[in-house]
Amino acid sequence: MIRILTNWTFTRAAYVLIGVVLCAQALYDRDWTIAIFGLYCGGMGVFAIGCASGTCGLPGNAVKSKSGEETTHITND
Repeated sequence: MIRILTNWTFTRAAYVLIGVVLCAQALYDRDWTIAIFGLYCGGMGVFAIGCASGTCGLPGNAVKSKSGEETTHITND
């Protein structure tokens, strides 16, 4: 329950808004395939899962520099 109420960002709010709009449009058009996408987008925003939680991205490779510091580099392998 705490996860639902905390750490709201613009991205989470946008996902919820998109989900609500898609679900409303699905009800209006009686097109239930759109409702599935609306529930998916809304659920990502409400429950902070997937890209809505801010965890989307490429994993980086840890590389040690000459000074011994560990830095992360993103490669396109």
